[in-house]
Amino acid sequence: MVYKHLIAEERGKIEAYLDEGLRPAEIARRLDRHRSTITREIQRGTEARKANSIARLPYQASNAQNIAKLRKKNCGVTKKATIHNTKTILKYLNLKYSPEQIAHSVKSVKVCTSTIYNWIYSKTIDFNIKKLRRHGKRYKVKSSGSKIRIDRAFFENRTIDLRPEAVQLRTEFGYWEADTIVSKRGISTCLATFIERKTRHNVAIKLPN
Repeated sequence: MVYKHLIAEERGKIEAYLDEGLRPAEIARRLDRHRSTITREIQRGTEARKANSIARLPYQASNAQNIAKLRKKNCGVTKKATIHNTKTILKYLNLKYSPEQIAHSVKSVKVCTSTIYNWIYSKTIDFNIKKLRRHGKRYKVKSSGSKIRIDRAFFENRTIDLRPEAVQLRTEFGYWEADTIVSKRGISTCLATFIERKTRHNVAIKLPN
């Protein structure tokens, strides 16, 4: 093969083969991959069972693809998480500094605000996110041109690139994705969809226009 890493199409086949009850060895044979590659992929792409969970979620191709993308994106990131950076950030967090204040005012720390938040969420920095002033919720700049008023204390909007690791890996409940489905031309109605990432629970609401 011309590539080393599994691609999205292969992950989709792995999910389908597992649903059929095939073992990793047989899946490896069908995909012309080494058995250890498939076994490792299934382990990485399956959410670990928690202490209060009665079941383990099955392998999901979309989840595994997100994990692979996150792993690739974070490749080499640990080089920034030096002892100096992590200790300095933890010191100022304990002094009630916000990640924004640390990133912009502590000159010896050479990382951005998002990185500090991600390190807290991923436990790279051992700090309780709830001890922050807004319990980890980041401040948003209000748009003067918006006609829709949102209770920002309840909703925290993020772009995909700024989502914490827990959201990417679907390990915590409570993170939703919103989208709209527009009908064919000439029809004014559409659907607003809301999907909870961990459970895949979805809600669809019909909008008049």
